[in-house]
Amino acid sequence: MQLPSLIIPLRYSPALRAALLATHLFPLVFVWLAHLPVPISVGVSLLLAGSAFWQLYVIRRRRGWRLLLHAAGHAQLQYSLAQAPTEVHLLSETRDLGWLIVLCWQPEAGGRIERFALCRDGLPAEVWRKLRISLRWRRLETKV
Repeated sequence: MQLPSLIIPLRYSPALRAALLATHLFPLVFVWLAHLPVPISVGVSLLLAGSAFWQLYVIRRRRGWRLLLHAAGHAQLQYSLAQAPTEVHLLSETRDLGWLIVLCWQPEAGGRIERFALCRDGLPAEVWRKLRISLRWRRLETKV
């Protein structure tokens, strides 16, 4: 078995956590400042709280995930150190925006498409640079 050329720990950055907090707190404050009828304000507040808890659940579920990129062009996802890596296809929907990388992959055996957003402050500078170079030159799979 060949060693991976790049190991990327998939963890949320402080910038993305702040964005998650802001996108849920600001609407909550403005709903109550708008003097809407109480049932509507409560309903919207419950929806916002449900969305925030769902996002926190997804963050906790993905704790410890690592993406292994190999020089031969294939990728593996390791859900925990105790599990063997799973072969995945990086999809063409993967985007590098300079300050944000959105990784999109699908397990080789089929299944749902997963996405993960990485900010520059969530990875060491050298890993960030290598990931951007790797994505720029990697041939990504198109979704069928």
